[in-house]
Amino acid sequence: MGVGRIFKEAFESVLNAATHSKRLQGLTDNLGLHIGGFGKKVKKNDTFDGNDKGVDYSTKAHKPGSGESSGPVVFYDPKKGATPDQKAQIQEYIDGCNAAGKDGYLSPTGRVSTKGELRTDASAAAAAEKAGGTYTGHPGHVPDTTWTGIPDPHSWLDLDPSVNTSLGSQALRYPVGYRPKNFIYGGEYPT
Repeated sequence: MGVGRIFKEAFESVLNAATHSKRLQGLTDNLGLHIGGFGKKVKKNDTFDGNDKGVDYSTKAHKPGSGESSGPVVFYDPKKGATPDQKAQIQEYIDGCNAAGKDGYLSPTGRVSTKGELRTDASAAAAAEKAGGTYTGHPGHVPDTTWTGIPDPHSWLDLDPSVNTSLGSQALRYPVGYRPKNFIYGGEYPT
């Protein structure tokens, strides 16, 4: 094979590559337009931004649907209502739960049962915390043990007894294995 033929084949290869490159560029441009258009449609129809802002949880107590294994966890005031101080405690609890989630402190398997030894250990941890602290109410696990699977919480919070028991019972709306994406304050308990 002569040098001229080698240069000719190399030149043809370069031309073919340029042609394919233009086709590939056109394909990627079209793909970008389609994906970009899809993104715009999703943004137009879907308001979920990770914080559930704009979602109204005030008319019906949030409870996951059948087969729903993760999503928001919404806490409300106790059914008998809440004072401004109690509402502030609930918000502080929720803020602490979200901080625990960001720190990777939640159970990787989702909500766990707190029966048996875990309940005993969590109660012992709360008793030890109360003995060593200055609490006017309950030393509240933040988040509750049901969300972490361990008796020692991410943090402790001095909770009014009715708030602490209400938060604990509200967790039962979520099945064992439910993984919280975030914790939200829903306000007054829906009737």
